[in-house]
Amino acid sequence: VHCSKGTYVRTLGEDFARELGTVGHLVALRRDWVAPFSGQPMHTLQSLEAALARAAAPEELLLPTEAALPHWPALELDADAERDIRHGRGVPSGLKPAALGRDVRLHAAGRLLALGHVAPGSTVVVPLRLLAAGAGS
Repeated sequence: VHCSKGTYVRTLGEDFARELGTVGHLVALRRDWVAPFSGQPMHTLQSLEAALARAAAPEELLLPTEAALPHWPALELDADAERDIRHGRGVPSGLKPAALGRDVRLHAAGRLLALGHVAPGSTVVVPLRLLAAGAGS
């Protein structure tokens, strides 16, 4: 089944059975890919646990967080803006008007720091989720 988010595939199996005049349920369900990761390798929880038990570093198996958000504009923050975002304060976005009213990725020193939002009619980006801890916090 190639479907959009919100599709209940297990229920779809039951619907097929009902249309065939019988009963049924899914015994197994395997996701081949999920947007935007078409063509990327998929790992089962068991394969991740096995790899970590062999002392593999999680970074070798997992994609960075921002790989899920390629369509969000990225803003690089200077040290002052980074401090403000870490303290929950908004900062000027510097975005062009076409990009206002959007969610954005906020980077500091080349690393994803937070997810933010620029409200329509505003040029200030406010933090939604702080992702990176560490120096400067």
